Amino acid sequence: MKIKATDLDPTDRIIVLSFDEVHTRRDISYDSTTDSIIGPHSKVEVGLARGLFQDFKIPIYYRFHRKGQGLGPDELKEIISNLQNEGYHVVAIVCDNAKSNQKLMEDLGVTEENPFFKNPSKPGDIFWFYDPCHILKLIRSWLIDDGFKLPGLILNLE
Repeated sequence: MKIKATDLDPTDRIIVLSFDEVHTRRDISYDSTTDSIIGPHSKVEVGLARGLFQDFKIPIYYRFHRKGQGLGPDELKEIISNLQNEGYHVVAIVCDNAKSNQKLMEDLGVTEENPFFKNPSKPGDIFWFYDPCHILKLIRSWLIDDGFKLPGLILNLE
């Protein structure tokens, strides 16, 4: 990220962070560099830095999913501060509506009325967005499961 920043104009260093879970094969592995057993894990949390005005997407974070423990506010603020110390400017977070992301949002004080939190290392705010693709998938699933109900009319998509 630091090397890439030297090739970018200030506007091109404005980024959005996106976080999501990736499903993996539930397996146990041996890590010879740390002489340790890893797993079994079925999910990995992944974070990407994405250019808002410049077309790039760079993985910046991953961690095997720990039940009940998503990304915490202090960890997120550290990621943001580290990126901004390298010359980038984080303006938004994009994620799905998973329980762990809802908790993170709540811990940061983000609400419907105030969809942002204070930038930890620069003046200004960082805005919070739910991924529109995930929202559309949730709506689709809800319509398939429950149908569309209006007083006097029930439309079921089965």
